[in-house]
Amino acid sequence: MLFSSRIGLLVCLCASAHAYSLQEWFHDTSDGYCDVEGYGKIPVGGEVYSDEECEKIICNEGFISSHSCDLAPINLGNGCHFVPRQGRYPACCRPERMCRMDIISSH
Repeated sequence: MLFSSRIGLLVCLCASAHAYSLQEWFHDTSDGYCDVEGYGKIPVGGEVYSDEECEKIICNEGFISSHSCDLAPINLGNGCHFVPRQGRYPACCRPERMCRMDIISSH
């Protein structure tokens, strides 16, 4: 995602498979809006969501906040791993456990 200003702050809080990140960019909101690529004009104090990216964007006076979950697949062994979910932030931050099922046929 691209914003008009590249000056930013990144905070990452990590707990087991959950990784939450907060990024903030300075942004001119003198017209009362944040103009965010892919989201359009967001009023100051407003927020929008991307369920596909598991992200929440907040337009604050003078800056934009992006809250997301940076979940990479984590291998748990035995054919199981955590995968990120899609959906509304922050509920989408809870990863889903997926396991491969091997079918063994005996004849």
